[in-house]
Amino acid sequence: MGSTINKRMEEKVFEKIDTDYVDFREGMQALDSLDVYDYAYKIYAIEEIYGVLTESYEFTKLQAEAILNCKENIFEKIYTEWIDRATSQHDAFCSVIESVIESMS
Repeated sequence: MGSTINKRMEEKVFEKIDTDYVDFREGMQALDSLDVYDYAYKIYAIEEIYGVLTESYEFTKLQAEAILNCKENIFEKIYTEWIDRATSQHDAFCSVIESVIESMS
């Protein structure tokens, strides 16, 4: 891993995270109420990502610099990577479904 970040850099990272989060929320709030359902999973996932980034993630200097230099919304970027993964939560859902159905028989 890289070196840890100083307090000032940490503040800048959290400012970027908060700004991107607010931008995302405002975009979702601007949607027609009927469209919100289509974005429900995305909203849930980004809420989870925000929680991880702001409550428990420890950034290296390299990661902090990458976030600060990111021209895109960091949440959109992370979410896109998450949703593009072949497994995401699909495998977990399949496993639980199989377990529940087997326990019912």
